Amino acid sequence: MIKREDENYSVHLTYLFEAVKQKRPRSLLVIVNPYGGKKAALRIWRKHVAPIFSLARIFFEVCGKNILTYNCLLVLFSSHPVTEYSGHAKDIVYKSNLKNYDGLVCIGGDGTFNEVLDAVISVDSDICLSPLPGGSTNCLAYTTCGVATPVTSALHIVLGNHRPLDCAQVFNQGALVKHVVTMMSYGFLGDVMRTSEKYRWMGPSRYDYAGFQRVMTPEFYYGRISFKRAVPLNDSETDREGWTHVEGEHLCVNIAVCRCQCAKCPGGMAPQNKLDDGIADLILVGKCSRTAYIHHLLKLSDINEDHFNFKFVKHERITELKYNALGDTSSCWNIDGELLFTSNLHLIMKKKLIEIFAPPYIQ
Repeated sequence: MIKREDENYSVHLTYLFEAVKQKRPRSLLVIVNPYGGKKAALRIWRKHVAPIFSLARIFFEVCGKNILTYNCLLVLFSSHPVTEYSGHAKDIVYKSNLKNYDGLVCIGGDGTFNEVLDAVISVDSDICLSPLPGGSTNCLAYTTCGVATPVTSALHIVLGNHRPLDCAQVFNQGALVKHVVTMMSYGFLGDVMRTSEKYRWMGPSRYDYAGFQRVMTPEFYYGRISFKRAVPLNDSETDREGWTHVEGEHLCVNIAVCRCQCAKCPGGMAPQNKLDDGIADLILVGKCSRTAYIHHLLKLSDINEDHFNFKFVKHERITELKYNALGDTSSCWNIDGELLFTSNLHLIMKKKLIEIFAPPYIQ
């Protein structure tokens, strides 16, 4: 929260706002999910974000309710409408006239942003979005802003910093079912997410606990993966239409749409990835021992290590992918931290599909 006695900070910020006032957003729709991560989204909004918006004299409406103000006192002492049920964020988007706003701010985790994104695209809006960190991993905020802190994201919003962002569209039997902005994963990370649902009362620690359980009892899934490389190659696995086919057992099938950086993976799941080049990274983890996979996971946490440098790991840069489960058992997909209980999917990358509030200099 900006303290009153810090007059110099306020004065400098006011001058800065005046310098860029032509480009800054004037009105925002704010969606707060109080249930994600450590359940701190409402506190983040009240303590860190609302005071900055108020100082910038930005009108904001919270969760579709009639709190349209830039008066910080009203924010601090009024009751705060928040999302109340699964799918509420989508309903807010559907019921709102997005043309009345210069931006839509999602205070929550990656799953909250994904839910809002699906709704915004379905109503054919080009409104600028902001993934303001208030969840467990906050992967998108970390990747696009370089750090997952609410104040940093809020300042980029009030300054009007924005940039294009790639998305992936996911289809099942020809029907569009989901959009992806961070990562979708089948196998290990899907199993971890599914197992963690039993322990929601543990908060973010449930992912570590579920991850430990799944590492101790790894499961391999047999399937066929077909993909198109960003740069086509002539090899025995590639057909005339440019599809490369891989069939076999895998512990994990990961598709990273962005670098997927977070506190536990500061270098990112896909360090080479760029935010707006229309290319995703396919990371296949084949059959391996438990010890070898743990070694692979540990390298993810070290920015100086190469987690692709294993014989059982295959890395490709792709623009399109199809997955078909062929085994007797199946996993589920973990898409931006949300579960999708469908094995067979078709993913297509879409270059610069949306605009988000974030520094344009981060690639």
